[in-house]
Amino acid sequence: MPLLRSFLLLASLATLPAMADEQAFYHITAQQCSVIDSIPVFTEELRPTQSAGNYRIELLFPEYRELTATERALIPTLRRKLGTPTTPHIKQTILVDRGMPVISVSFTPFVYQNGKWKYVSSCQLRAVPVTSAPLSTRGNTNANERWTTQSVLAQGKWAKIRVKEEGIYQITPDFLRRLGFSDLERVKVYGYGGLQQDEVLAFDTESPSKDSKRVADDLTEVPTLRENGKILFWAEGTTRRTYDRYRKRWTLSQNSYSSHSYYFITEGEAPLTVEKLPAVTADNKTPRTTVPYAVTLDTDEAGFYEGGRRFFDGHDFALGNSRNFKVNVLDLDPASADALPIEIAWGASSATGTTTAEFKLNGENLGRAAIGSYYSLTESARANTSVFEHTIRSGENTINMVTTQGNHARLDYITINYPRLLTVAERPYSFSPQTDMTTTLQADGVGEFTQVWRIGQVGSPTAALTLTQQTDGKGLFTTDTPQRRFVIFNTNRDFPQPEFVGNVANQNLHSDHDIDYVIAVPTGGKLTAQAERLAEIHRQRGLTVKVVPANLLYNEFSSGTPDANALRRYLKMLYDRAATPDKAPRYLLLMGKSPWDNRFVTEEWKRLSVDDYLLAYEYDASTQSIGTVSSFVTDDFYALLDDGEGKYIYSEKVDLSTGRMVCTTEEEAKILVDKVERYLKNEDAGPWKNRIVMMADDGDSNEHAEDAERVCNAIAQGGKKRFTVNKIYWDYYNRVPGATSLTYPAASAAIEQAIASGAALFNYSGHGSPTVISNEKTLVLDDFKRFSAPHLGLWVLASCEIYPFDSRENNLADVFLFRPNSGAVAFMCATRAVYATQNNALNIEFCKRLLTRDQQGKLTTMGEALRQAKNELISSQSDLTINKMKYVLFGDPAIPLSVPTGTAVLDSIDGKALNSSSNVRLSAGQVVTFSGHIEGVENNSAIDQSFNGTLTAEIYDRDETRTCKDNDGSAARVGRRPLTFTTHGNKVFRGTTRVENGRFTITASIPRDISYSDEAAKISFYAVSDDKQTECNGTNSGFHLNGTAEKASPDTIAPKVVAYLNEVETPEYGVVGRTPTLIADISDDSGINTAGTSIGHDIELTLDDDLSSTVSLNEHFTYAPGSYNSGQLVYRLPSLSPGFHTMTLRVWDVNNNSTTQRLGFIVSDGAGQGTRVYSTVNPASTHTTFVAGFPTVGENEATIVWEVFDRTGKPIWTKHNTVAAKSGTAAVAWNLRSNDGLLSPEGVYVVKATLKANGQKAQQATQKLIIVRP
Repeated sequence: MPLLRSFLLLASLATLPAMADEQAFYHITAQQCSVIDSIPVFTEELRPTQSAGNYRIELLFPEYRELTATERALIPTLRRKLGTPTTPHIKQTILVDRGMPVISVSFTPFVYQNGKWKYVSSCQLRAVPVTSAPLSTRGNTNANERWTTQSVLAQGKWAKIRVKEEGIYQITPDFLRRLGFSDLERVKVYGYGGLQQDEVLAFDTESPSKDSKRVADDLTEVPTLRENGKILFWAEGTTRRTYDRYRKRWTLSQNSYSSHSYYFITEGEAPLTVEKLPAVTADNKTPRTTVPYAVTLDTDEAGFYEGGRRFFDGHDFALGNSRNFKVNVLDLDPASADALPIEIAWGASSATGTTTAEFKLNGENLGRAAIGSYYSLTESARANTSVFEHTIRSGENTINMVTTQGNHARLDYITINYPRLLTVAERPYSFSPQTDMTTTLQADGVGEFTQVWRIGQVGSPTAALTLTQQTDGKGLFTTDTPQRRFVIFNTNRDFPQPEFVGNVANQNLHSDHDIDYVIAVPTGGKLTAQAERLAEIHRQRGLTVKVVPANLLYNEFSSGTPDANALRRYLKMLYDRAATPDKAPRYLLLMGKSPWDNRFVTEEWKRLSVDDYLLAYEYDASTQSIGTVSSFVTDDFYALLDDGEGKYIYSEKVDLSTGRMVCTTEEEAKILVDKVERYLKNEDAGPWKNRIVMMADDGDSNEHAEDAERVCNAIAQGGKKRFTVNKIYWDYYNRVPGATSLTYPAASAAIEQAIASGAALFNYSGHGSPTVISNEKTLVLDDFKRFSAPHLGLWVLASCEIYPFDSRENNLADVFLFRPNSGAVAFMCATRAVYATQNNALNIEFCKRLLTRDQQGKLTTMGEALRQAKNELISSQSDLTINKMKYVLFGDPAIPLSVPTGTAVLDSIDGKALNSSSNVRLSAGQVVTFSGHIEGVENNSAIDQSFNGTLTAEIYDRDETRTCKDNDGSAARVGRRPLTFTTHGNKVFRGTTRVENGRFTITASIPRDISYSDEAAKISFYAVSDDKQTECNGTNSGFHLNGTAEKASPDTIAPKVVAYLNEVETPEYGVVGRTPTLIADISDDSGINTAGTSIGHDIELTLDDDLSSTVSLNEHFTYAPGSYNSGQLVYRLPSLSPGFHTMTLRVWDVNNNSTTQRLGFIVSDGAGQGTRVYSTVNPASTHTTFVAGFPTVGENEATIVWEVFDRTGKPIWTKHNTVAAKSGTAAVAWNLRSNDGLLSPEGVYVVKATLKANGQKAQQATQKLIIVRP
């Protein structure tokens, strides 16, 4: 890119004049260095205050130290990579970040002096400008000179038209009347057609003598010719022709966004006409009769992979390995007998062997080509382009293609370059002489009405050349711009008419400026109302927000033709107009799905409406490989807004934060906007926001777990160790055989438990796909469908192609995102296959910034954290690849992570003040009082006396050291040991208390199940104000858990437990839905044991007496406010099958006394929807209990009649019960004897329950009961 200059400089160690823009002193540690190509590299960004075209970086006052043992081991690598440098070699890269120059400085801090290697431990860096010309970022012109402030569409009457291909088109009075216009003489045509725009933001004035890719700002008027009662004008198509002057060949490229080219019609005074150019004199004496030309056959109907820009012919050679293709070569110069280049591009998809293709031209052998098998993990196909030379004939040419039998293969295109005899064709076409001098050309078929036009471009509208007619039907014309394009045609014939698209309302996006947040929505309007609702939410937060439908962008910034560059140019306009970086646009939300097939030409997409989708910016990193590594979608393209950016997008810094909501209906959009609103209003405040869940895949020699550990370190740095990180590393658990693969059921259960408990952030490193997390299927799509996920967390998945949103493939992210009021608020994950090293670098930088608070206590927004992280990888050169571009924030980029921003501080334990060196001993059986205060968000040193709210405290035992198992042996195979990591200890207490005027006190009872260690324990605080507007957290480790309290009284009394499902009134055998909520009120004078240190002393729940289903519910118990001996357990049961179930709850107190409570209940899909009857034992042999569930009885009690009938229909047993008012269930036991006391024989019986309530119609329900005898 023009703004990226990279080169090596030898550092200057001399003291220089004080003219530097930037200077700083740096202490260089190993932790501050990145390992690049096996060598530590120190990287720093300098932001000069004086803009210049270039800078000299100077390293001053270096200090050295001896190498450590670890560093000495690097000496062979240093010698091989660096030689023996006596001074550091500095690499500098000048970048642009939101319009400001940034100098990325990097060097390896090792030198070789006086026969010894040394380490540069500190130095000063200075940036000295070496040229005075400023670095161009937003251009050197005034923004209003580059961008008009009023679009021509702002006033007047407008209609949109379109054409399929380039040529001369006519507008007749009849056509105008259909559009609502009547006066042919006042009609004007505006636009510049459908050639895909150049992706490099170039605004420099180009020579009018050369063909230009530049497009005008806004719509420009098209010169027209009025003859014979109609209007003629030149319309561009969608195929761009680019001439390679070295190879002397044309390359033809289709617009990847649109199959049509669009223009506009309006009316006004003095329409622009086709003016005649001044006559010029030619340099050549003999006129040229031919022009270089190319014809192509390029039918885009299918693809091998849903991604990238490569489309292929609809025929799959696996269904017939021979096919003929017709290419019409018009006006071939009859004097040309040379072999001509025939370029054939094709693709093949075979994972098992090579695919060959043999080509024949008009029955003669042309040549053959081969494509090898693709790599199945990352590729779907491979492509080949071959150029053959052969003589061709004028007119139709047949190319036969035969491929390997049974292999999937498709044609991409056939292009034939040839000398075309210049003639007035029936269908006018564009041509270019492509000479280097003023040239005279001779055309055949010239008559009285023949004209030659030079086709217009920016700053040089379409104009006519002087054509001299000869007596033999030939004509001569001369041009001094022979590299421009021309068209020759007869004006007295009929031409095709454009297609009327529709009328266009007035609009004026060009008047916009100083907009913080842009929300782009599809043309169809289904999402616009929710987008405006989201905009209003952010306006209330002080942002200036604009909702922009796609068609409005196309109309003003790409001549009405769908083009991803339209949105980018609109953002560029806002960016250029910003007087300061703070005024530049900050956020972009793409609200809508974007198909990889932007033109809707493939079978999968052609039946859908393009107006319901946004465009996808697809990128092909390879001309040969097609698949998940090389063919991908990215939203970063829209955020590259500095002049000259767009060519090397993988090494250009993004200038605004982007996010995407992949919704297609208003209902989906409403779910996502509801979540943002709920998230920002903090409706779900709670201590779950203090938790972060870190997950890591197994295998690959500990790579993923080590990556996770590095992210944990970044989280500790960014969050200042205020968060509790729950580490779930697969390799720590036992791996067991499953139905189809090896599995980690304990890890899966731990994740489910963590999701149910909630966390602000879920972070994963490892393998993945759209529907599966890890090769062991630790998490699958169905898990996300069934998990209870009540809290809205952010999910960060450093894994392959979790969310290929440009395809129609199902993915697990959608499940959580579109779950109303639960699941996830956003995902940050990859759209395609990615690589672990770069993933980890991005993950670290993202999480570090996500949790960093500024001096006002404000957190970086999710989108901004991702923007800064990606830019840091460029500055540090940790990732100058496409890898980071595949990561997208699927959510609102303008919201921060919802975590506390204030601070909760522990002042004292049992009245004794704490300091940084405190290590207070707390013993089992001891009742301890913790006191502290809340510090204000904006002033972290003063007590916030205005804070009143609730505080939750959690006490954790000492950290635990855990060792993984190297289950797959990959670490051992490379001589490494299983990973050892540290995680938080068991939670021994969780309670709540009030905070009044910024101060709090909470009392806890220390259980007997502790570590009995002098190592530091930890107390974690979470506090929320009564209005939920302020949240605070903090930790303290100034104590440890050891010994037994001397005054601890003996305790043999078990806890008291009252358990029920959903509601207190739910009785034994109550009828509930599939996922009822268990609620248990628990109390004990000495406190409840939630430590989980001793085996079997957890709060445990067992369903249906299946011990393998037993789960620990320690995390779900919370003490009542201000109490350490009573509280409540709340737990949502997993989805259960209909029928009778039992649950057993066991609770321990801190002195290891236990209580067990058992509860039977009925699960029904129709719970609460009508009367149901069940038998708790069925088949029954000695007894059973009948349970009836029915809509709640009113204020008065009712009667229920129980009846049992034998196979003949005879009633054998009857019982009446009184049902209490407002009740919903009733139960009765039966000993399988008739009312006469006779034992009922084996057989099938019918049980009927009839509910009779005063003033209500009787309700009945029946069930079959089977009696068997032992």
